[in-house]
Amino acid sequence: MSEEELLSQLERVKELNSDLKKELQNNLASYDVTLKTRNLTEEIFVKLRICLDKLIFYYLNKNHYLVDLSKVSFPISKTQNDFNSVITNYGLKNINQIHPQFFSLLFDSQPFSSKEKEILTILHEKGSKEKHQFLIKEKKETNHIRTTFKSQNGEISWSKQGVFFGEGVSMNGVPINPATQEPAFIPPTHKLIRHYEISIKLVDKNIEITFLCDSLIKLVKEIVTKTFKLK
Repeated sequence: MSEEELLSQLERVKELNSDLKKELQNNLASYDVTLKTRNLTEEIFVKLRICLDKLIFYYLNKNHYLVDLSKVSFPISKTQNDFNSVITNYGLKNINQIHPQFFSLLFDSQPFSSKEKEILTILHEKGSKEKHQFLIKEKKETNHIRTTFKSQNGEISWSKQGVFFGEGVSMNGVPINPATQEPAFIPPTHKLIRHYEISIKLVDKNIEITFLCDSLIKLVKEIVTKTFKLK
């Protein structure tokens, strides 16, 4: 495994993430989260998890570390005790003496090491353990954020959160219904457009997936870059 190959894996993840963001709008018209959205999310998680596994193989193989590399994965542990057990089970108990900088990188990359790294637990769950059981489960939240009312004379746009219309307000010659905060009726020459913002979250984590994927890609890239700088 070369540095170029590992970087190409990250580039592929970025492409998948771009496709995911484009697909989000298709969820506005669907009752459930689209299967394409769920598949793209899972592919990103799986690809990132595999990238970390290939990274530890890359480093140990480059340094001719005498261990069965086929049984070694990049450790992601919730506690320090779990981390120590995994390192021992992999036959890497002396790595802190032989390659102290790499050991420090592994240790500092654990979910228990900082708040920022806690999301790696989700990566491990979704990109490794659960991928053998079911397609990733997501839910959507849709928010009406803006309304536009068009006529031959122009258009007016407003935010539901930003204004409140009382009695006697009209737009483009049409009275506004205070109860609905929208035109009381739509003439044939007019058009009402409702703008929505959609958010897709993991069902069991209540975390927005675009934020999560962006954060994981950034974090994994940092780990990869730091590893490349080690001897």
